[in-house]
Amino acid sequence: MIKKSQVPNKKIAFLTKHGKETLLAPIFASTYNSHIQHTSDFDTDTLGSFDHAVERTLSPAQAALKKAYLACKLTHCTQGIGSEGSINSLFGIGLLDEEYLAFVDIQNNIEIVARVQQPIKLGPIDAKCRDELFEKLSLFEYNQYWMLKTMDGWEKGLSVNYLIAQTFHFPVYLEPDFRAMHCPQRQAVIINAGENLLQRLSSFCPQCSKVDYSPAHAKARYLLCEICTLPTNQMHPLHPACGQCSYHETDINASDKGSAFYCNFCNP
Repeated sequence: MIKKSQVPNKKIAFLTKHGKETLLAPIFASTYNSHIQHTSDFDTDTLGSFDHAVERTLSPAQAALKKAYLACKLTHCTQGIGSEGSINSLFGIGLLDEEYLAFVDIQNNIEIVARVQQPIKLGPIDAKCRDELFEKLSLFEYNQYWMLKTMDGWEKGLSVNYLIAQTFHFPVYLEPDFRAMHCPQRQAVIINAGENLLQRLSSFCPQCSKVDYSPAHAKARYLLCEICTLPTNQMHPLHPACGQCSYHETDINASDKGSAFYCNFCNP
């Protein structure tokens, strides 16, 4: 009976202005027969935007949760979803897309924040002539949209067809439009985050039966060096744990010893 009350309702609110509801609606419908009720009655860009026109004051997880609660408030639904993405440099060799999906149930006091990280192959384009522009655009997905740097700021949401048809004064500088409806690679990561969220909504603690029995709640523990017994940089495998009662699985056969190769004392 406890588990039945915790599965998603037939109607779940989703606050977004960038088309993310179309990415999650199919997987929620097929898994739980749940309908995603979209709302855009709050401008989510006021919480921060990718072009930094509005700086973010909340962490991505906090922003996703805030949007989920706002979705409930705006639609009078008891369950809501919020989403937030963050694009960061990956050690100077690429970009890392980090997507957060928050699910809240205000009746059952449930908060779940799913998080997925995935490298994406996108970057700016600096072109000195038309041929160079076409060549560099061809390196990326055709459905990726772009932002053009102008004297007045940024011109957003530009398709490849639009860019090809324009007569520019070169050089031109473009950056990817990372908004979800214009970025296919982000869309794939958001779907992965949705699948992660569904897994957590379907996992229940063996001890207290609360939802979200997940490795996300496991505490990081490091293996001890086989020589000096100090903690190494090797981690124990993360097993599912409960965020409510702290119950967690243990592997009695697992060793606490780690390789000296990963020890900062023995192998500095």
